[in-house]
Amino acid sequence: MTRPDWAEAIRLFIADTMFEDEYGFPEDGSEDELQERIAAAVNGILCDAYGHDIVDDQCMIPAHRYCVYCGRREGAIKGG
Repeated sequence: MTRPDWAEAIRLFIADTMFEDEYGFPEDGSEDELQERIAAAVNGILCDAYGHDIVDDQCMIPAHRYCVYCGRREGAIKGG
């Protein structure tokens, strides 16, 4: 299943722009964990709805395959 353009726009907003200076968040990195948790939740929801995009990592070891969107390993996705 192909992801709609709006789903990709949401993913990019969360990943790239959500905590930029224009929103007034602190520059000390204190919001990094929160942003990572929000991104993981959003990407998990999008993957549940539109599927995962599984690729090999640089090692090319089958056990290292992962989803480029949510970051979960293929084994964890298939295992439940």
